[in-house]
Amino acid sequence: MHIEFLISQIELIHQVVKRNTEHIDHAESLLSPVGGGNSFNWVLGHMVFSRNEAMLVLKRPPLFPKEALSLYEDSPLTETRRAIEFEALLSQFEQLKNPFIEGLNKLTEADLKKPYSTDSKELLGSLLPRMIFHEAYHAGQLGLLRRITGRAGAIR
Repeated sequence: MHIEFLISQIELIHQVVKRNTEHIDHAESLLSPVGGGNSFNWVLGHMVFSRNEAMLVLKRPPLFPKEALSLYEDSPLTETRRAIEFEALLSQFEQLKNPFIEGLNKLTEADLKKPYSTDSKELLGSLLPRMIFHEAYHAGQLGLLRRITGRAGAIR
């Protein structure tokens, strides 16, 4: 596995998230698609939650308390009054970028060939690409949600 490739994917995901969230305010971030689906706020919050928890896989401490982000773990955001301000979520996502990349850079080939935890047989080297795919999937969702707000697509 090439760590450099994973890092390039993280960099690309950050560019996509920045472009797709540009000029979206907190009220817009709470809008959900007609017929169901998650809001901008939940999708970005879920990305922050997931990346924060992924720090543990890299043997690094999470930057934010899990409890503070638990609203974004897996269930849809139904109580919008509990939502974290969208600008704060954007800031948290940005704050996680460099520590996550630093964690990736510290990995050895031997690390990638080991289970990522004592509870799992899955190797870290197979988990990391899935984690990054998960982020890319949600970064793409942000593009669709941007269109729901009536804004033009950010990536052409």
